[in-house]
Amino acid sequence: MIQNARARRAVLIMTLICLAASSIAIVRLGVSVAASPTSLLLVEPVRYIEPSVRADPATVARADAAALMFDDAGLIRSRSEHCRRGEGKAIDQAKCLAVVDDALRASPSSGELWLLRATLLAQFGELGEPLRTALRNSFTVAPLEGWIAVPRLGLELSLYPVLPAELREQARSDLGRVLADPVQAHMLAARYARDPAMRQAGKPAFDGMPQELVTRFVAFVRDAAETATGEPPG
Repeated sequence: MIQNARARRAVLIMTLICLAASSIAIVRLGVSVAASPTSLLLVEPVRYIEPSVRADPATVARADAAALMFDDAGLIRSRSEHCRRGEGKAIDQAKCLAVVDDALRASPSSGELWLLRATLLAQFGELGEPLRTALRNSFTVAPLEGWIAVPRLGLELSLYPVLPAELREQARSDLGRVLADPVQAHMLAARYARDPAMRQAGKPAFDGMPQELVTRFVAFVRDAAETATGEPPG
C-alpha cells in the first residue's frame, strides 16, 4: 500500500512537472509568434536577418519585452530594427550591438549572427579585436555555408589591408572555397562588380589563387558589371 501510494505521488509529480513545462513552452511560443514579423509566420526562416523584411514598432516593442524574459535568437528578426537607420535618425550603436549580443547568447554557434556583429562593427568604424573575434567565430562555426561565406568574404576583402595575418589567411581560405564553387563565385562577383573599394582593397588576396579560377571569376565580374551598368568594371 505504501509503495503504491509513493508510486502514485511520483506519477502525479511528474505529470504536474510535464504540464508546467508544456504550459511554459506554449506561452513562450505565443510570445515569440507575437514578437515576429507577420510575413515570416507562415514560413520556416532559414536566416535570422532578412533585409527586405521590416517589423512594425509594436512588434519590435513586443520582441524587446520578450527578450527581457527569455533568450531566443529568433527575436532578432524584429529587434534588428534597432540596427536600421531611421529617417533623420542615427543608429543607437550600443543598443544595436546589445540586440545582436542577446541573440548570440541564445545561439552562439550561428555564423550568420557572428558575421552580423562583425559587419556592424565595421559599419560603426570599430576595427579592433571585437570585430576580429566576430570574424574568427563566424568562420569557425560556419566555414562552408556559401550564403554566409560569400558576404563574410566580401567584408574580409574590404578590410583586407588592415586585417592581421591570421585573418588574411582566413580570407584566402574563404576565397579559395568560393572561387571553386561557380554559384558562390557568381554571388561574390555581383558584390565585387559594384564595389570598387572592395576590388582595390581585396586585390592582394587573389595572389597565388589557381589561375583558371581567377580567370573564370574575372569573367563573372565582367558579366555582372555589364549587366548592371552596360560597362565593364574599372
